[in-house]
Amino acid sequence: MHAVLFDLDDTLYDHTHAIRAALQEVAAAAPALLRHGSDGLFREYDKALDDVHPRVVAGELTFEQARALRYERLLAWCGDDTSDAQELAQIQVAAYRRHECLVEHAESLLQALRQAGVKLGIVTNSVRSEQEAKLERMGIDRHFDALIVSGDHQVAKPDPRLLHIALHAIDAQASQTVFVGDRVQIDVHGAQAVGMRAVWFDRGWRDEGRALPAGAHRLTTLNPTVALPVLLG
Repeated sequence: MHAVLFDLDDTLYDHTHAIRAALQEVAAAAPALLRHGSDGLFREYDKALDDVHPRVVAGELTFEQARALRYERLLAWCGDDTSDAQELAQIQVAAYRRHECLVEHAESLLQALRQAGVKLGIVTNSVRSEQEAKLERMGIDRHFDALIVSGDHQVAKPDPRLLHIALHAIDAQASQTVFVGDRVQIDVHGAQAVGMRAVWFDRGWRDEGRALPAGAHRLTTLNPTVALPVLLG
């Protein structure tokens, strides 16, 4: 393989770790959010994120507006007053940054792929300012030949157009490229639709793997000893 494209959130950047920790800090300010337990709060937040985030990518909402809207939904879900939504969203932003980190072994895998002469890119459904900042704060921006962000192109994974844009950006053929992501429907199916080899990064909390299509591979760790043979094989 001559190129590897990665999803960012929950593939290289540990969004779930950061948001779970941030939600606990938010709940300290609004205890009603834990009415259905911390796992219930996380699941409801994840649903709200999936519902609202596409409107950010489409330019309909700013990140600040989307965060406030998510907390309005969460407060209403637990039967609490929604007037504190904006304040809670601000608490989340600060807490999220304090707890952010890379997925274990992510940087060592990127270094190993670079040493092997592999082109690297990221394809992410978000906006550029948000994702560039994450890469810079984590210190891994230097590893990538291209960052392809759906908000720049008004199309999002699994739309084949975004993946073709990514292939062009790194000057690679689909048949020479692997795509790694944590979502089967978005990442795996999207990559296979344009002829890439797809690898599902199974972090152990999604049921999507039941629908893993033929020809797709599965990784449960980014440890180079395990991941490199799958990505370069």
